[in-house]
Amino acid sequence: MDFELTEEQRMWRFAVHDFCAQEVRPWAAEMDARAEFNEKAVRKMAPLGLLGLVIPEEYGGAGVDAVSAAIAIEEIGWADGGTALSIAAHNGLGCAPIVLFGSEEQKRRWLPRLARGEGGLGCLALTEPEAGSDLMSAQTRAEREGHLRKLLKGHRKIGLNHAEITHRTAQELRKFARKATFVDISDAVMHTRLIKDEREIALLRRAAKIATDALAAVMPEIATVMVSFSKGLGAPAGAILAGDDEVIHRANEVRKRLGGVMRQSGILSSAALYGLENHLGRLAEDHARAADFAHVVDRAIAATVMPPETNIVMVDLAPGLDAANVARKVAREGVLVSVWTPTRLRVVLHLDVSEDEARTAALALLDALDEAWRELGDTSDWPVVTSIPR
Repeated sequence: MDFELTEEQRMWRFAVHDFCAQEVRPWAAEMDARAEFNEKAVRKMAPLGLLGLVIPEEYGGAGVDAVSAAIAIEEIGWADGGTALSIAAHNGLGCAPIVLFGSEEQKRRWLPRLARGEGGLGCLALTEPEAGSDLMSAQTRAEREGHLRKLLKGHRKIGLNHAEITHRTAQELRKFARKATFVDISDAVMHTRLIKDEREIALLRRAAKIATDALAAVMPEIATVMVSFSKGLGAPAGAILAGDDEVIHRANEVRKRLGGVMRQSGILSSAALYGLENHLGRLAEDHARAADFAHVVDRAIAATVMPPETNIVMVDLAPGLDAANVARKVAREGVLVSVWTPTRLRVVLHLDVSEDEARTAALALLDALDEAWRELGDTSDWPVVTSIPR
């Protein structure tokens, strides 16, 4: 089985990437800060086929294959995650059901308009106040009366939890989020009403690192504290959010709207308690191994490693290298790394990775990077290195 992209798929990826680099990415931060949807860029996506990925050509769509559709969403996500989610929802949840299950009349009525982006984007009425993306918990019902349908019972405030009202949802969530900005200090993620921008966050992080009493000094202004129990603490999943009743009540409302609440809370709580009792003291080991891992991989000519502050190592690849290709090479040696972007890899050290295994994995990634670099062929503009120390 050949997992390489076809020439047509590679050309498609370059075309979408180029569009996103010009029309989406430059405005992503501004749109995010203002809680606005980039409608101007989305309107320009129609001629490229991005609004009709799953719509057959006979109905005005692009009708691309599944891999090409995934490539498109991945490239849009590189530019802006929120926009990518909206376009994915438009295609997968708004258009696909009509393509798969709609009548011929419905297809001819709606699909050409959706492919052109006329009247907005496609969406799916799914979310209710007490049920996020959880169809089994939905309370609204409908019945036929002659040629009409009417809502029988349940909540009539149904949320269109996808593309068409993404910007409205974002505005509502940001009103809640602006009360507290995430600040990563020690092993907790804190929300503070005082922090306003990234520069202040960086200053607070630096102060907390230098002065051990800095955390206590800012605690009176802390609204909530969130701690993750996965990775280093060994829990399979889960995090805890602590705060006053008002904040927790509001957080639960938002969580339900975005996808429900996990019902396996007892199991997750048990795993979290075990992790706190048995693994809290060893988090420093993961951080040290991450630093050693980064030191080894940073020897590669074809990559730059960001100095890790925790157990996560980010590896930026040199121009011409493909992260997915490097990940496949290192996977042959039994090492799994995440493809974060087309040119960035993400590595996480945790309690199941010993010191020897961490170094073996680092050397395997270093070899994979060297191999990928040699495959580039023309590297005349790269620095000359006679040997790489091990």
